[in-house]
Amino acid sequence: MANDMSRLLLESLASGGSGLNGNAGKLQELLSQLNNPGQITNLLAQYLAKKQGEVSSSEEEDFDLLPDSVEQENINFQEEKKERARSLREKFRQMRSELLALRERNDLLAEALGACYRCWGEYPDCQECQGRGMPGSRPPNRELFKQFVFPAMSRFQTRNGIRKNDPTGDKSAPGNEMD
Repeated sequence: MANDMSRLLLESLASGGSGLNGNAGKLQELLSQLNNPGQITNLLAQYLAKKQGEVSSSEEEDFDLLPDSVEQENINFQEEKKERARSLREKFRQMRSELLALRERNDLLAEALGACYRCWGEYPDCQECQGRGMPGSRPPNRELFKQFVFPAMSRFQTRNGIRKNDPTGDKSAPGNEMD
C-alpha cells in the first residue's frame, strides 16, 4: 500500500498534479497519510532524482545538437584566423622586401649625389649628418653619378634644347643660345 501511495504521489508530482486527474484533494489526502518524515523525505528524493534524470537527458540532447554547429563555427573561426595570419605574414614579407629595395635604391642615389642616405640634409637631429647632408655636401660617387644622373641630365637637356656645356639649363648662358 505504501508503495502504491508513493507511486501515485510520484506520478502526480511528475505530472504537475495532473496524474490524479487534477484532483488536488486526493493529492492532499495521500500526503496526509504520510505521517513519517522519512517517508516524505524518501518520496521527495525519488522525485528529485527522477526530475534530475529528465533534465540531464534533455540537456544531453541539447548538448548533442550544439557541438556540431558550435564546433564547426569554432573550426571556421580558427581557419579564418589562420588565413588572416597567413595573409598578413605574406603582406609583411612583400612590404619588407619592397622597403629593403627602396632603401637600397635610396642609398645608391644618395651616394651618387653626395647626400646623406638617412635624411638628405632635412633633419637637424640626424645622427648621420646633423642636417648638413643635402646633395653635394659630400663628394658624389662618380660611377653611381654616371649610372643615375647622366641619363636623366642627357634626356633633360635634349628635351629642353640645352647644350651639353651648361647642365643647369640656363638658356641665357653663353653657348646656349637657340639656333
